Amino acid sequence: MPKVFVILVDSNMLNSSELLEYFNASKDNKIVLPDYIAFEAYKGENIEYIAASMETISQFPDQVFVLHGTRVITKLKDHAEILKWRFVNKEDTKAIKNFFLGLNQARMGNKKVEDYLLTHARIASEHIGGMLTVGAELHDSFKEIEKELFDKSEVKKMRQQSQYTQAMMRKMLYMAEKIANDVYLGHPDHKRLPKSGVHKDCFLFRYGVAVTLLTVKWIGRGNAQNVKAERMRNDLIDATLVAYSTFYDGLLTNDKDMIWLQAMTKRFLEATS
Repeated sequence: MPKVFVILVDSNMLNSSELLEYFNASKDNKIVLPDYIAFEAYKGENIEYIAASMETISQFPDQVFVLHGTRVITKLKDHAEILKWRFVNKEDTKAIKNFFLGLNQARMGNKKVEDYLLTHARIASEHIGGMLTVGAELHDSFKEIEKELFDKSEVKKMRQQSQYTQAMMRKMLYMAEKIANDVYLGHPDHKRLPKSGVHKDCFLFRYGVAVTLLTVKWIGRGNAQNVKAERMRNDLIDATLVAYSTFYDGLLTNDKDMIWLQAMTKRFLEATS
């Protein structure tokens, strides 16, 4: 039985020749579609923009797995190999052909379908816009993180891009776990932490690792305090997508920073497993 190969595709590659080649190479080549990629497609709040951003994947609906929303996924607990399939929303995956048909109907002038899709587009834009607040909050915490968690010699190593020491790795692990637990506690469906905190196989821990590595990178560049909230928001979205990609077989992107973050996140997870 052929192996099903599953990757996550960044929004900047949804209409790339590389993705088209990937789909055509084998019907067993699949992609996952998390909500943040859909948000990116919706953010133009324009039917033509949405249709254009999904032009390639609309030709291969049987090779697309639609994932549950991040709010649902952050609640799931299991081994990573099981979680990757539990993340898949079977109903939405089956319905994606109808979604593309509806999108085409909207382009042809079906006002009812257009209004429905644009309502979802506005919700997506509001969600992305709301992440600016998260970016601003993270910005305010940088000075405290740099001052209280890492000493001057460690900050120097970051800026020289030297190899991390075991002590630095332990601090980064602590930071990743803290981010995961803080996000867990801030989740509207959670009132208290699990007894042992968020499990390392779960999505939130991997998200915490990615954000931790971003933080270390910003500190290393010496400009953590000057990163704008909008840039932080975009980087946090990248961290979310990187966390998703670690459950699957790869990430297709042309963003060098994202490629670095995905590679480092995988290495960190392997080193701390």
